[in-house]
Amino acid sequence: MPFGYDWYDGTQTGARKAAGARLPRRSKRWRHIGTRRVRVMKKLDQSKVEYIVAEKRKGTKNQIIAEAMNVTVRYVQKLWARFKHVPEGRIVFPARMGRPPGGPPTRAERSAVLNMRCALKSGAGLIWGHLKRSGTAVPKGVVHAILREYGEAVEHKRKQARRKWIRYERKHSNSMWHTDYKRLDDGRRFVSYQDDASRLIVWRGAFDEATGKHAVEVLEEAVSKYGKPASILSDRGSQFYATESEKK
Repeated sequence: MPFGYDWYDGTQTGARKAAGARLPRRSKRWRHIGTRRVRVMKKLDQSKVEYIVAEKRKGTKNQIIAEAMNVTVRYVQKLWARFKHVPEGRIVFPARMGRPPGGPPTRAERSAVLNMRCALKSGAGLIWGHLKRSGTAVPKGVVHAILREYGEAVEHKRKQARRKWIRYERKHSNSMWHTDYKRLDDGRRFVSYQDDASRLIVWRGAFDEATGKHAVEVLEEAVSKYGKPASILSDRGSQFYATESEKK
């Protein structure tokens, strides 16, 4: 490694070589997982990424940086494309998850929203769309917050209220059956009917093709054993509806 720091202990590589110190052995670049041969990537942190970007700004070649940091040339190129316009000392790696925290609306945002409100006399949605088309990017939530702040909009209580979980499970057996087709590992199509209340598979079958005829056959077997259900819920696939030729 002809330049820079030795990231094993932070000392200068050249000085260690001159002193005759033995450099630690590098980790393997490849590893076998089962029958696959995969490349082992060395984990980088923020200080190492800052070092890569600094070397790129000095004009160091990608291949030299990649060999020194034990990463691929492509990864060096990606890091450079990501951070080449970031000022020194402002690099954040790895990137923070989630939406970046935003402060209060700026004076320019307030002015743009209120002026558009006076011109359009409309709500936050239309104002946001017009601002976006005009090149002023103000989030829709910020638009609504500014309108509420100046009394031009009200908070919808229904949107703020927590919605209760709605259960559609039936109380009594044979109130409703569920049905659907599923592809098995051997390529066949599996169809079943399940009672909504008891979760019992009332009947099932596996066929080479998913057709309405097979769905009816399984349904007839289930009805003959457990009786007719009040309703059947499916995904409205064509296999559960009669075609024009079958109607005749």
